[in-house]
Amino acid sequence: MWSDLKMIYSKLQDEESTFIFMKRLQYSLGNQDMERMYEMVTRKEGNGQHSLYTLLKERGYYSKEQPIIIFGAGFGGKVYKPFIEGYKVGTLVAFCDNDRQLQGTICEGLPVLSVEEANRQEPTALFILSNAKYSEEMKGQLLGLGVGQERIFCSVSYEPIYGSQYFERDIIRRHTGGEVFIDGGSFDLADTIHFIDEYPKFRKVYAFEPDSSNYIK
Repeated sequence: MWSDLKMIYSKLQDEESTFIFMKRLQYSLGNQDMERMYEMVTRKEGNGQHSLYTLLKERGYYSKEQPIIIFGAGFGGKVYKPFIEGYKVGTLVAFCDNDRQLQGTICEGLPVLSVEEANRQEPTALFILSNAKYSEEMKGQLLGLGVGQERIFCSVSYEPIYGSQYFERDIIRRHTGGEVFIDGGSFDLADTIHFIDEYPKFRKVYAFEPDSSNYIK
C-alpha cells in the first residue's frame, strides 16, 4: 500500500494537488501525519501512553509471537499492516470486521474473520483498532465479548477536518446556486453530504465508487 501511495504522490504535478492529496491521506489516517504514524508504532508518547512497539516489548507476557488481529479491514487496517510487520512487533494472524461481505475473504494476504470468530480462534490476541471514528464502538464490542482492556490497542483519535479538506474558503467561493459536485471515490457519500450542507442550492452530484462493499453503503 505504501508503494502505491508513493507512486501516486510522485505523479502529482503541482503544489495544490499534493496539498489536497496529503490532506485526504491525513484525514484517512485519523488526522495523523506520516511521521505520527511511525511514532505511534515505534516509541512511547510524551504523555506516557504506550506506542504499539513499547506495549508489546515492555510487557513481559508479550513476545514477537504475540498474535495480533487488526480490527477493520478497510483503509486504516491496511495502513497498519506494513508497520506491524516491518517492526516485528508480534505476529499478524488476521483481520476482523463487522462487514459480512468482507468476512471469509482475504485482505492483504490475511483472512478476514467476524469479531466473534476472531476472539474464539485467538483468545490471547491483541486487537488493534484501525478506525478512529468508530474506535469507541469497536472497543465496546470487544469488551462485551470478554476481551480484556489490556488486549485492546488504539492510538489514533478522530478529529474531523471536513472544513479544511475539500471546501477551503480561499479556494472554493460561495456561489448562489447551480454548483455541480463530482465525488470521485465517494466511499459512503460523507463528502457529498458535506457538500450539500455547504451548498444546498446545488444542481447535481456525480458520485463514483469502484469498491462494491462501499458502493452498497
